[in-house]
Amino acid sequence: MQLQFKLEEQDFLNFQLYCGDKSRDFFNFRFKYILNLTIFYVVVNVFLFINKSFFYFDENMPYYFTIMSIISLLYCYFFYSKIYYKKNIIKNLDKLYEQNIDKISTIQFEKEKIIKTDSYSKYETEYNSIEFIEELKDYFYFKIKSGVRIIVPKSSFQSVENYKTLKDLILAHNILLINEKEWKW
Repeated sequence: MQLQFKLEEQDFLNFQLYCGDKSRDFFNFRFKYILNLTIFYVVVNVFLFINKSFFYFDENMPYYFTIMSIISLLYCYFFYSKIYYKKNIIKNLDKLYEQNIDKISTIQFEKEKIIKTDSYSKYETEYNSIEFIEELKDYFYFKIKSGVRIIVPKSSFQSVENYKTLKDLILAHNILLINEKEWKW
């Protein structure tokens, strides 16, 4: 079976976001960010509660600040850190994948190996060197034991028969298939 596809900038962005979301580094980045903010807010709150008279206009100011601190921590953790991470990826995407963006690639699934060909390279690997395959809503991500990742968009499957053929190859070679169809950034 042979598939032909063109990966666009959005495809690589989704791949980077998915890998980042699953990486320990991204978790550590978010954790340190929130930890630093929490320490800052606790210090300021302690100061405010000790020095309530500092605020001549409203004695409840420390309570207001505590509520605003909690809201901002939740916002930073759940929204801002993801926006910041995505913005940095977009900034560096052209540098990382300039040779691959909008180039036609071909992937051929043979009985014992996979051959991926694009405009500047050819990559061959046997099925036993595939560590696992992650199936998302729109993509298959092949993780090779050497560290290489292969992105295959599901839109490249022209028929349901091709999709079934790939599933049969995965089962025949006992490759771990991780279902991540519900994943969202």
